[in-house]
Amino acid sequence: SAAADFAVASFESDANFSRLNTAGIASFAAVTFDGKAVFTASTFHDEVHFAASVFNRPAVFSKSLFGGVARFAGVVTKQSAMFSNVRFASAADFSGASFTQYEDFGGARFDGDATFSRASFIALPRTSYEDMDFPQRANFDKVTFAQDADFSKATFTAFVGFRRVTFAGAASFNGASFEGAYFADATFSQDADFGSSTFNHSASFDHATFSGEAQFFRADFVLGADFSLATFNQDAYFGLSTFAQDAKFSQA
Repeated sequence: SAAADFAVASFESDANFSRLNTAGIASFAAVTFDGKAVFTASTFHDEVHFAASVFNRPAVFSKSLFGGVARFAGVVTKQSAMFSNVRFASAADFSGASFTQYEDFGGARFDGDATFSRASFIALPRTSYEDMDFPQRANFDKVTFAQDADFSKATFTAFVGFRRVTFAGAASFNGASFEGAYFADATFSQDADFGSSTFNHSASFDHATFSGEAQFFRADFVLGADFSLATFNQDAYFGLSTFAQDAKFSQA
């Protein structure tokens, strides 16, 4: 189809838009989805708007292509949000988004700037997500960010995985709060800013590669911090940081 405008609509039951193909601007801004929302394998050639929309049941965007700017600012997902193997060919804006169950961005590719500033990843009670056999609450494992990625002041209240992630541009987690963070084997091709961040549980950066400046000024590591076998190719700043328990920098 050409342009599609569903702004401020309400879907009281399931909404199936799988394999949707839009050539023009698609607007789902401020939409309420009370049933499951399925956009699997859809193609949005132009700009798409989901800003301020509310997904009360699972939201599934797996294997979709966003050719234009993808606007998800202020979106609220109250159950699982699935973005696995999605390609964002232009900028993706998730600023101020609220994710309140399990999110899966595994295998996604961000070709343009990715903004998650002020986003909240709010955990269920620990027993709930452990019973669902999710090893972490938010999954960004093996994701490629081809441009800058902004997670400044993001809040992760359960484990988040960034294993083997590639940040080709600058990565900012300035002021972010983590419950448990796994950046093992991550590649930071440009500057990485974790200044003033708080790691309330384990922080794992083992085997990570920092090709640009690594900024951890005023970071707070409440439990263990593991930088074993990490590679720092430029300056690394840990001034005024706090390591309350074991810190591993062996062979870094």
